Amino acid sequence: MLQDRHNHDTFELVRVSIDGRHDLPERFRIETVPTLIVVHEQKVKGRLIGPKGCRDLELFLRPWLRAPEKAPAPAAQEASIGAEEGKVDGRVR
Repeated sequence: MLQDRHNHDTFELVRVSIDGRHDLPERFRIETVPTLIVVHEQKVKGRLIGPKGCRDLELFLRPWLRAPEKAPAPAAQEASIGAEEGKVDGRVR
């Protein structure tokens, strides 16, 4: 999902085993595993408990994701093609 929207550099994904870090569940109030937490500027900005799949992740992360790139509308494509050929609005200049 992150790569589909060219967001692979938007997040630093850190997986933490709570078995090795007993301080983290209390610090981040984690009661259920898996829990996804978005931390920005040392503050918890979002929390997703027990995601069921990609759709849950996408909806949760949407505020931080770049919008998917859209292809130009057909009219815009035609205008840019015409401009390359020296035409604007169907006229040659």
